[in-house]
Order: sequence, then C-alpha cells, then structure tokens
Amino acid sequence: MRKALLIVLTLAAAAGTFAQDAHNADPAARKAREETELVFDLGRVFQFLRTMESEQPGLALSATQARDILVIMNEVRRATRIDGRQAQTWLTQIEDRILTAAQLTYVDRLFIARTTTSSRGTNAGTGTGNANSGSNATETGTGSMASFIAGGPFNPIVDASRQMGQDFQAYFDALQARR
Repeated sequence: MRKALLIVLTLAAAAGTFAQDAHNADPAARKAREETELVFDLGRVFQFLRTMESEQPGLALSATQARDILVIMNEVRRATRIDGRQAQTWLTQIEDRILTAAQLTYVDRLFIARTTTSSRGTNAGTGTGNANSGSNATETGTGSMASFIAGGPFNPIVDASRQMGQDFQAYFDALQARR
C-alpha cells in the first residue's frame, strides 16, 4: 500500500512538472507572458514614481516632468489594450527623456527591491501592494492573460479592482492637482 501511494505521488509530481514544462515551452504563451510583463513593469513605474516622490521629496518631479508623465498617463488611461511594444515605448520615454539619472536610479532600486522581495514571496517596503499585481492567467477582465491572448482588452494599469489601478489613479490625481 505504501509503495503504491509512493508511486502515485511520484507520477503525480512528474505529471505536474511535465505539464509546467510544456506550458513554459509554448512559444505563444511565453511571448504573451513577456509582453504582459512589460505592461506590468510600466504600471510599476508609476507606482515607484509615486513612492519616490513621497519618500524622497528632493527627487520629486519638476513641473515639466510632471506634465510629460501626465501626457503618458492620459494615453494609458485612454488605451483599452496595451501590448508589450506600446509599454516599451512609454517606458523608454520615461527612462530616457523624462527622468533624471538620480530619479531613474531610485526607481531602479525600487524595481530591484520588488524583484528581490517578490522572489521571496513578500512585498515589504516597495509601495507596490499585491505582489502578483494581476499576472494570474486565470483572472478575467481587462488585465487577464486570457483576454490578452485572445486579443481582447488588456489594461491592468487602470483597473480599479487592482492595487496597481488604484495607485495609478491616486498618482494621476496627485499630478493633476499640481498643475
């Protein structure tokens, strides 16, 4: 009996590993995950900018920077579907044309801290809220992997049911109030 149970558990574990390997090997699924990760990275940048401004007032955005960020935020708000290419375009604009070296360094430190704490299963001290921030493929709605793969709406950055969406709106409102 014990031997049969051990065999069943071993087979079940092997089947799970095989299924996971097959899922990871699917080029379309891998490409979709890479693209959606860029979208989530863009959302995190807005969260990190908000954190930066609250934790390091000396790194606060200038009026010109705030205006430029608001232009991008308005484009994000209008988008019903954001793909990896568009997210990368906006990330490049923010990193290369808007932020100073000191600001970019601070945001990068927050990214590193989030990556480190996420890999340990925590999210302490990064100001990002839910560590999974909507990357669960079984979810539905404008931030779900299923919607993205199907070519449907995908904009988790403005989804008010997510911490990312709430943080985005709060930062948008704060920047708007500074105008």
